[in-house]
Amino acid sequence: MATVSIIAAATCIPLRLPFNHWADPPLCVGKPRTTLDSVLVRVALGNGLVGWGQAYGGEITAVSALMQSRIAPLGCGEDASDQTLTARLERTLHNPGRSGSCGMR
Repeated sequence: MATVSIIAAATCIPLRLPFNHWADPPLCVGKPRTTLDSVLVRVALGNGLVGWGQAYGGEITAVSALMQSRIAPLGCGEDASDQTLTARLERTLHNPGRSGSCGMR
């Protein structure tokens, strides 16, 4: 019988690294882009196994908040070895991913 690996926690670490283009920085939404922004995602299972992922968005504070408040709760308590989990999460997040998080419950 396989060991059940329940997702215990998913946390975000906003990461903003200075970036020098060695020239005038390009504009991003009308502002000079001087950093490389990303969000690291740490997923911990109840059995002690930890996995890492990465997410990108226009504003890392918003991406991190959305991940913590809306997306992480969908996975926490789920069996990480469930082969249908990814498809179920993708289906649940499909429309909110295109139109915002308002439709997520």
